[in-house]
Amino acid sequence: MANDLFADVADALDLPGRMERHPYQTMLVAAGIGFVASGALFSRFTMRVAGMGIRVAALPILEERLQAVARATVHRADRATP
Repeated sequence: MANDLFADVADALDLPGRMERHPYQTMLVAAGIGFVASGALFSRFTMRVAGMGIRVAALPILEERLQAVARATVHRADRATP
């Protein structure tokens, strides 16, 4: 019964075909599954990398907000000078 289920899933996913068509993607997915299955998802290393990613992703947003504040400040200063 378990073998039939595994065979049905393997047929539905076409794993050999996928590995042939997209070898790098298949390797990365397998590495990701292994990473999660090993419990490394909740390690200090992962938290550090995720923190760096969040900071890097937040930089453009922060830059945009600071530019908007600077433009508003300059605009107010221009209106205030006679």
